[in-house]
Amino acid sequence: MAMDKKIVKQAYDIAKLRDRSIKGTKETIYFDNASIGVLPEIITENNIVVASSNNGAVQNIVNELPLTKEQID
Repeated sequence: MAMDKKIVKQAYDIAKLRDRSIKGTKETIYFDNASIGVLPEIITENNIVVASSNNGAVQNIVNELPLTKEQID
């Protein structure tokens, strides 16, 4: 599937979610009640997720990722 189709599918999958909040689990608690959110598998199974409060940083990543030939975890 082409990258642009994956992005559209990912956006569609996110929009379909009943609960659009990202919550942690017991396993992701790292300090008192602070927890790392876990994305639903439907969002991460075949897609790329880039998140940041800095739109410029996200744009740089989106522009550079297609240039790499290595798989990134």
